[in-house]
This record gives sequence, structure tokens and C-alpha cells, in this order.
Amino acid sequence: MKPVERRLLSEAREAWRPLGLVLMAGLLGALALIAQAALLARIVSRAFLDHAPTAALVPSLLLLVGVALLRGLAVFGGQAAGQAAAAQVRSRLRISAARRHLELSRREQGSSGDLLEALTAGAEALDRYFSGYLPQLVLAVTVPVLVLLFVAPRDLLSAGIMAATLPLVPVFMALIGLGARRRAETRWFALSLLSAHFLDAVQGLTTLRLFGRARAQEKTVRTVSDGYRRETMANLRLAFLSSLVLELAGTLATALVAVAIGIRLAQGTLSLEVGLGVLILTPELYLPLRRLGAQFHTSLDALAPAERIFRCLAEPGQPGGGLRVDLRRQPMRLAGVRFTFPDRPELLAGVDFELRPGERVAVVGGSGEGKTTLAALLLGFEDPSAGTLSIGDQPLARLDLAYLREQIAWLPQRPYLFALSVAANIAEGRPGAGAHEIEAAAAEAGIDFDLDRFAGENGRLLSAGQAQRVALARALLRQAPLLILDEPTANLDVRTALAVRRLLRSKRPQTVLLITHSQSLAAAAERVVRLERGRLQEPVPLAVTG
Repeated sequence: MKPVERRLLSEAREAWRPLGLVLMAGLLGALALIAQAALLARIVSRAFLDHAPTAALVPSLLLLVGVALLRGLAVFGGQAAGQAAAAQVRSRLRISAARRHLELSRREQGSSGDLLEALTAGAEALDRYFSGYLPQLVLAVTVPVLVLLFVAPRDLLSAGIMAATLPLVPVFMALIGLGARRRAETRWFALSLLSAHFLDAVQGLTTLRLFGRARAQEKTVRTVSDGYRRETMANLRLAFLSSLVLELAGTLATALVAVAIGIRLAQGTLSLEVGLGVLILTPELYLPLRRLGAQFHTSLDALAPAERIFRCLAEPGQPGGGLRVDLRRQPMRLAGVRFTFPDRPELLAGVDFELRPGERVAVVGGSGEGKTTLAALLLGFEDPSAGTLSIGDQPLARLDLAYLREQIAWLPQRPYLFALSVAANIAEGRPGAGAHEIEAAAAEAGIDFDLDRFAGENGRLLSAGQAQRVALARALLRQAPLLILDEPTANLDVRTALAVRRLLRSKRPQTVLLITHSQSLAAAAERVVRLERGRLQEPVPLAVTG
């Protein structure tokens, strides 16, 4: 068993009830199978050899029908319990992986496309593992053991043939499974590459069209998708080959048992009831193993994305302790903070900065000077390369980052809006807020259009300025102690600028950090600092032009 499978089963501990039902259903189905074969053999023997009247066979026939229904219910119950276990594990893994991904710094997150594929289609494949492969694995273990225990006292020769040929099927499965596992991992890698590249291409489609590179990306996507097609077809070829080999092994073994039974029936050394019962059970002995081989290939589609999810969960998150601080009372301080991206010039070179509760501070500076990086450090999205970031007298490494972020509202340069109404998007800032609170936040943000209007995916049905105001209203509704506004007027929207200016001059009990190019907007702040060449300079004289 691979580590990823052990991890999957360990994650399924909370789903022990449905998994226990899977085991019980497998055992019950195996017992029902043996009873069904024994009853059928007895009915045929009594009808053809003993010439028993139909009335005498009715109880056995009714019992046979009942056992057949019981077996069907056991199979259905095992699959249903497996699906219930899969649903619990899938939900837990999705939530854990998404939370862990958000805890990582942006440099550690990498491409989201392959993780997105793992959390959607990949996580759905867990159904096939828990409702298909796992119940079949139980049957593959219980059915052969119970069948051999049933057959051995009645026909030792047939039991010996079964015991000798039975290991051939797992051996063939193991030999083929090694190649199948490698193929499945290669196929998943191709799918992850396709998903990540396609997601990045779609998100940057506007930029690609502006620079005339859309056609080039079209060719790249076609090449990557063709690679995925080839890997899928290779995987299917291996699956068909596996089925052929397993069917051949099972058929030959059944033929050997049938020949041995036929010879002894002809010689009169074996009764029809015993011989027929053993012959009925022989294909059923190998069938769970053959089906396990087929389910093994489908289970590989779940193991590869599960491995990607576990890799995300194993990523060391940003350091953080359990201390909680109140941003309404404690200042945020940066002391000698330096920051640089790999293979790039240093963005922040020894920044000393203090943001006191209730202040309205504007950070100005040219593009690429590190203003957004400064905000990312305050939000805990990035770790400084050197220096300390503290709140009060506690360094960030000792604080509960989740609790800290609950006290911060952030308006990024490119806010994301969901495919919901404007009001619903605003309500995401504080779920449970009343309609009057949503309307008040919208009015404060300068929204002058219908709140029931559909925003579209990522706000595509709104103008850039309207989308910015919706995001601003969402941040205001949050009523967080600290509000960080990153270039809120980048879209040259007059109403957004007026709303931000009113916010800076308001008496709201809230700390506001404004990052902007606009000197006129910065002039509304209580304190202005300039970030230039990696260092902060204050106070800054502003030439207000409007």
C-alpha cells in the first residue's frame, strides 16, 4: 500500500461508520453468495436426480430469491456506504487544502490550476475509490477465503486447484499495476499541466490579445491538450490489456476445475449437488479479483490528485503562534524590514514604519517601489527577508494569523467579484449583515446603481469603476479595525475617489492605510509617507493639484 493510500485511509477515520458498513456489507455479500450457490445446487439436484415435486422445491426457491435479494442489498449498501465515506473525506480534504493554500505565502502557492483540478474533478474521483475500489477490495479478500473454507470439506481436489491458481490473478495484477500506476501519474501530470496553463491563459486573455500573443497561446494549449490525449489513450490501452490478462487467468482456472469435476461426475465419485455447487462458486472465486483489477485502474484517478492535495497539506505554512492581539489598541510596527523576490532587486531596504490605531495614513510612490508588497507584509501574505514585523510588543511569528486577518479589511488593486448580485457580493464582507447595513455600505462607497443587478463572474457585467466601488462597499461592511486600500482609484473613477476621500475624513473608529499614486487623494490623509528606493520618507510635502 502506497503512503498516499495509507494517508487516505487515515483521513477516513472520522468516516469509520460508513467504512464499517462497507466491511459488513462485503462479508454479508460473500456469505449470501455461498448460500445462493448451495441452494441452487440443491434445487437442481433434487429436481433432476430425486425428481422432487414442485411443491417440495417452493421453500428452497423462495429462500433462494431472498438470498439473492440480500446479496443485491449488500452490494448496494456497500457502494452507498462507500459514497458516504467519500463525501466526508472529500469535504474535509477540500476545506483543509483550501485553508492551507491560503495560509501559504504567495511565493509558496505556485500555480493554482493544478490544485484547482485536484480539489474539483480530482476530489470527485475519491467516490470511485471509496464506493468502487474499497468495497471491491473487501470482497476480493473475503469471498476467496469463505469460498475455499466452504469447498475444502466437500471437494478437496477442487479446493486445491483453486488455491493453486488463485495467486496467479494477484501476481498478474501486481505486474500490470506497476506500469498502470506510472501511467496514471503521468496522465495526471499532463492534466494538471493543461489545467494550470489553460487557467493562466484565460485569466490573461485580455493582455495576450493586446500584445497579439493569443494565437501563440492557442497553439500551446493545443499541444498540451494533445499530450493529455496521448497519455489518456495509453492509459486505456493498458487497462484493456489488464482486463484481458485477468479474464484469461480466471477462465483457464475455471476450466481446470470444471474438467476435474466433470471427470469425477462421470466416474460417479462426486455427487451432482456438490459438483454443481463448486462449479457455480468457481467463477465467483475469481470474479472479485478480476473486478478489483478493473477498479484498481479507476482508483488510480483518485490517488494522483489525492497525492497533490496531501502535498499541499504538507507544505510548511507561515510561522504563527496562538497569541491574539486587538488592532484597535495595538500599533503595527516594521523595524528594519527588508524584502526581495528571488533573482530580483531588493524591494524594501530597511523600512521602519508604525501604523497607530485610528490613523489615516497614505503611502505614495512610483510603480514598482514596493507599496503593494508593504501591504502584503502587513496582511501576513509575505514574510520579510529580514527585520521584524510586530503588533504592540509581539512579533508576527507569535500571533494567530487567522485571528489577525479577521480584523483587517483589504481592497486589492484588482478585487474579485462573484457571479452574484451586487448586494450579495457586498454581503460577502460580513455574512449575516442586514439589508439596511448593506445599503448603508453601498451608499458610503458611492454606489448609485441597482443593488439587485447581476455582477457576473469577476464583475464582468460592471465597469471597472463600478466593480471597485462594490469591492469598497464589501470592505466597509466588514467594519474591521484596519482597512487597507491598495490603489482604489486606479480605474480613474471619480465616484470611487470621492468615496475614499470621505472615508479618510470621516470619524469612523477605524485605522486606514491608503496606497495610492494620487497626491490629491493622499492629501486627505492625516499622515503621508513616501516609499522610494526601498525606504520610507516622512513627512512628505504634497503639491495638491485637485
